[in-house]
Amino acid sequence: MTSFPMVIKARGKKLTNERAHAPESNDVREIVHQLMNQLTVINLCVFQLRTTAGPASATPLATLERTVEHATHTAKRLAEQINRRDT
Repeated sequence: MTSFPMVIKARGKKLTNERAHAPESNDVREIVHQLMNQLTVINLCVFQLRTTAGPASATPLATLERTVEHATHTAKRLAEQINRRDT
């Protein structure tokens, strides 16, 4: 099962021009967090379906699983970009 990173980063106390972007950055972090939550639920459902579905469902479930893995990888890259931008 895929593990999902948290997109949380401690902020320093100094005020800079970058600090003006904090509300926007927090909104983006919340969106990424919600996306990760949804992907976690989908991944869990695929895992549960695999245990109950017959062989005829193997191909669609594999496709769904690969899609979730790809979306998770993309979300991780987005989280990394957000963290780089905020440093």
